[in-house]
Amino acid sequence: MLNYIHRLLWPFPMEECSGGARFLRSCGKRLTCLTAAIEGGYQVPSPSQQREIHDEYTEIANKYFEDSFRKPLTECMKRSISSGVSMTDYYCLHRYICVHKPRRVLELGCGISSFIFVNAFAENTISDPACAGNHLHSMEHLEKYFADVNKVIPDDLKSYVTFHLSMAEVFYWRDILPTSSYMQLPDESFQLLLVDGPPAEGRSNGDMFKIIEKSPEPVDVILDKRVKTTMTLDRYLPKGTVWFDYAQELGFARGVTADMLLKEPRMIMPLRHRDIFKHFDLTESRPNGDPQ
Repeated sequence: MLNYIHRLLWPFPMEECSGGARFLRSCGKRLTCLTAAIEGGYQVPSPSQQREIHDEYTEIANKYFEDSFRKPLTECMKRSISSGVSMTDYYCLHRYICVHKPRRVLELGCGISSFIFVNAFAENTISDPACAGNHLHSMEHLEKYFADVNKVIPDDLKSYVTFHLSMAEVFYWRDILPTSSYMQLPDESFQLLLVDGPPAEGRSNGDMFKIIEKSPEPVDVILDKRVKTTMTLDRYLPKGTVWFDYAQELGFARGVTADMLLKEPRMIMPLRHRDIFKHFDLTESRPNGDPQ
């Protein structure tokens, strides 16, 4: 009976649910929202607070990319057909690479963010030659974006990235959860996973589960505006592992390992808010030591 209820409350695509299941799932969501309110800790900034926070980080991001080494990134944004994301997202990803210096990064969905990653890799190499071997693997299912990003990336930075063109498929993780996934993932371990593809089509991403399951070391996960995928990941990890920055619209988890994946999913709960920059220690300091 418990498994049946779990499935009714599962984030399946709506078209896979009967009318009765939709009603029960709606009731379940209301119940878990009430539970979350009683528990506390689920408070999120008001819309005006979210705008204020986002504007503050946007100002910081614009100044950050005025640096001479990073300025070519803004030109890249103009040349690419990629719709891209916000400047605060780019700032977050660039700062993450510069601060944490991951050896391998997997990007699901290529674009301007690919240039952000390789620029940060090159910047790290200047300050620490040991970072020269750090590498980005970037997945894409549409040939036009695959071809575009290969043209935009400067020749002197192409050694930092390998692009993979792969069809997307519906993959049933653990033979029950329908997910959108790439058919061919690189057979490597990664320290950072950016989830921005393939198209969700109402489903969660499944590649993150594949990567986490086979990784011999902890994986940091950042999800770009993928609420359903973030909620699904939250259900399969211990409480307090997965967060959502409502101001930046980014989901994330830090230091996820295979043994943290739960055998049975937790009930759907509202996503807990946290500042992604503070969570990953990405905030810079002013000369007087005060955080920006």
